[in-house]
Amino acid sequence: MLVGVSDTALLGGGLNSWLLSLRGQFRRDRNLQQSAHAASGPATFLSLFSSNTTGLEFGDLGFFSFGSFFSPATIHQEYGTFGASLGKSFGSHNIKFGYDYVRTQVDGTERSLLVTQLFATTADFVQFGPVNSGLFEQTRIGGVPPNGSNIRLRNNYSGLFVQDDWRVAKHLTLNLGLRWDYDSAFGILNNFSPRLGVAWAVTPKTVVRGSWGYFYDHFRLGLGRDIPEFGGASLAVSQPAFFPRLFYGIPTNLTATGFSPTIGFCLSPTETDAQLAGAPCSIPNNTLPPNSPTFGVDHLNNIVAPGHAPIPANTIVTASNVQSLTGLTPQQFVDQASLSIGKSAGFFGFSPVNDVLAFNPFFGPTGQSFPFTLSPGFATPFTRSLNFGIQRQVSSDFVVSVDFYHKDIRNILGIRQTNLTFANRIDNSFTGFPDPAINGYGPWHSGTYNAGILSFEKRLSNRFSAGGSYTYASENDDVLCSNFRSDQIAVFCYPTDSFVGTATLVTDPISGKTNANGSFFATNGNFVPKSGTFFNGPSLDKGPSDLALRHTLEAHGTVQLPWKFEISSLFRVQSGFRYTQASQSPVDEDGNNNIGSRDLKTGRNAFTSPYFINVDMRFARNFAIGERVKIQGLLEFFNVFNKANPAAVQPLQGGVVGQPFGAVAAVLPGREGQIGLRITF
Repeated sequence: MLVGVSDTALLGGGLNSWLLSLRGQFRRDRNLQQSAHAASGPATFLSLFSSNTTGLEFGDLGFFSFGSFFSPATIHQEYGTFGASLGKSFGSHNIKFGYDYVRTQVDGTERSLLVTQLFATTADFVQFGPVNSGLFEQTRIGGVPPNGSNIRLRNNYSGLFVQDDWRVAKHLTLNLGLRWDYDSAFGILNNFSPRLGVAWAVTPKTVVRGSWGYFYDHFRLGLGRDIPEFGGASLAVSQPAFFPRLFYGIPTNLTATGFSPTIGFCLSPTETDAQLAGAPCSIPNNTLPPNSPTFGVDHLNNIVAPGHAPIPANTIVTASNVQSLTGLTPQQFVDQASLSIGKSAGFFGFSPVNDVLAFNPFFGPTGQSFPFTLSPGFATPFTRSLNFGIQRQVSSDFVVSVDFYHKDIRNILGIRQTNLTFANRIDNSFTGFPDPAINGYGPWHSGTYNAGILSFEKRLSNRFSAGGSYTYASENDDVLCSNFRSDQIAVFCYPTDSFVGTATLVTDPISGKTNANGSFFATNGNFVPKSGTFFNGPSLDKGPSDLALRHTLEAHGTVQLPWKFEISSLFRVQSGFRYTQASQSPVDEDGNNNIGSRDLKTGRNAFTSPYFINVDMRFARNFAIGERVKIQGLLEFFNVFNKANPAAVQPLQGGVVGQPFGAVAAVLPGREGQIGLRITF
């Protein structure tokens, strides 16, 4: 829904009048975002075993998948806008004052990513179903706790401005302005934007124009949607492992081979504690300390109050029925269960999601990691812009222009891990346990844009019009992960190096090298700058922007033929897209155990794909039916010359068999055509 109103009035009389302009608008937008087959439930990867005695980590019958990765998202947006300006001319000055106000109110529920990996035998899957048939891990991003998916954004934007259009001379006009922007969600009071514009009519047919100014970004849905401090959803990660039937029905040896030594434990898939008689773990390639014990399938079934019978085999145990089954309260049971396998009390717990026994093997006692927090150094993104150009009228219908554009983009917002220590890069020691990684949302990035544009335009005359331009551009930034999605769940990724701060003194435990007198490369391949110097890790990703195009040539035209026929065409040729070389042996540059794919010996986006060239054409015929109805028949062709323009290339260092590095791996659609009919009445 969109409703708006505006009005203009003169205040005063005669030449001393002030021009008052008022406008107001209300917009409401409600939408639901969901997967095409949301009813299929959460995404599940079933690792299927033929029996409990395969001795494997993953099922011998393969993987089967079904379900949707994302839960639905509901976003309800309401915006109220008001603006007022007051202007008056004083001789050669045209002064205007103004105020802008925008009320933002967004409510809804953010989508959550939910992926379940289930380890079960065929027989148990048939008997107990997909929930209780075996051990399963559940990766959830968002919705932890359940109200963490709630979105409640509130912001009041106020903007004040003053500008003066000053006619300095007959052929020279200056535009002077100052603007102040304030968003209540940011709470930053010093966003002042000076601006300057100039227009000089050198001759009646030649005009020189230029402008300079600061332009601040404003609070919006895409900026605050998933930042809790702004009222957005929390995207903390939870990855618990569930034991619906305690230690029964677990055909995988994952608990002994897939977790760290402090977290893992050894289970027998078939034998009881009595049968094992304290035998040490014999699972090959386990990560556990030597002589770690093996626990039987009935190990947790024997944790009961004195005099109480053991829990029957294959019983589904929940927080709701555990007291009747054991005589212990839920808390007593999980604490004793934790201690019984050599862990601290609190290791096990009953999940609030599905009420069964669970533990969080990767993200510490809280079971959550990667919380998004607002950096204390948060600043509003802004752009310093400069442009100037010359326009020349060659004839009554033909204009040529030359323009230059420069933009410095500062405080580009992004995510980096803010609780890394500098020493983590020496031994890759950050594990997220017991302290989880913290995602700091802040102004970590910057970029520049420089472009020269030569263009021409011929207005319609003598039955044809034409236009075109050539652009030479340089676009650079240090934003490794660019995406036009507003939700962080879709765009989240770290820079190659998240550390920002002063390098501390460290020593490589293997080579003995130190950074006391200079930088060096550690044994693990990571760069270590000199101690005492400031190091900005995200700048390691500086390079051409993801959408950078060095050369772009475009031309278009329309010819009107007799009998109301019309032919239009669009021609475009441009440099290939930029891409980054992927390493055969990537390194964990900052030591946070988040290994990127970049080859650090070559720059980000240092390579360019083959060029793009395309010609589109349209044939049209106009018909008139009476005075009010008009019909246009259309015949359109795209990529007329069937050029195989690249859509993707092979980025892997050294390439793969049959496809060397840089080879075109996929192409855009070839020649296409369509027929259309447009009716206007």
